[in-house]
Amino acid sequence: MSVCVSLFVSTLVSSHVCVFICVLVCVQMENWLYEEEAETANKSLFISKLDELKKFGEPPAERYREEEQRPDAYRELEKVLTEPSDLAATSLIPNA
Repeated sequence: MSVCVSLFVSTLVSSHVCVFICVLVCVQMENWLYEEEAETANKSLFISKLDELKKFGEPPAERYREEEQRPDAYRELEKVLTEPSDLAATSLIPNA
């Protein structure tokens, strides 16, 4: 198996494992919400449970935001990289 295929397969498997873990955590949290402990829980316990959920939810949300911003970032990078070469090309042309 080539290195690229191996890397792709390991990434695919790890992403599926990550999704499975996130679903498992959400199901456990949902079950907890309907238990008696949740009915008598104080605000700090709910905040700690929310923090636990954020630990799993924030990384995918951040990757999604990065993916949404990537096209603009590529355009900006291309603009920054081509500006000096455009400037150099125009300054090399002798004035007539």
